[in-house]
Amino acid sequence: MVQNSSNKELSTEVESRKSKNTPIQSLRMGALLPIIGRVFVLQGGYIDKSPDFNNKDKTNVSAIHEVVVTSKNAKLPLGTRLQVKIKGGELLEVENDSTGFLLGTIHKVVAFDNLSHWTFNGKEGLNAENIRILGITPEEAMKL
Repeated sequence: MVQNSSNKELSTEVESRKSKNTPIQSLRMGALLPIIGRVFVLQGGYIDKSPDFNNKDKTNVSAIHEVVVTSKNAKLPLGTRLQVKIKGGELLEVENDSTGFLLGTIHKVVAFDNLSHWTFNGKEGLNAENIRILGITPEEAMKL
């Protein structure tokens, strides 16, 4: 789901689970938003279709949004590119208008709802439930 958000609410994250069996990993995996930031500039995206492993007749559709870290307060360097997957979500389009790009009018600052991070077999990724357009400029986003 894609929303225009007039209240400028920042990204939220899934509450991290604390494991008694892996307390060090639990601590390392907590607090995602201080690492990546709470707002991002949308760069593009694509639709990913993959077969459902439980039902051969079903295809899972996800929207993959490509964003860059925008907050100066994030631990990741400014401009780091990230991909956020929204299962069953709609793709938020970025206009391909060179004039708008030069004037800075097409940069969409976005936030995600319930961001979560996963690692598996040497790879990592981000998932979210929703993406929202915040209606602020990238300059304003850098201060958040």
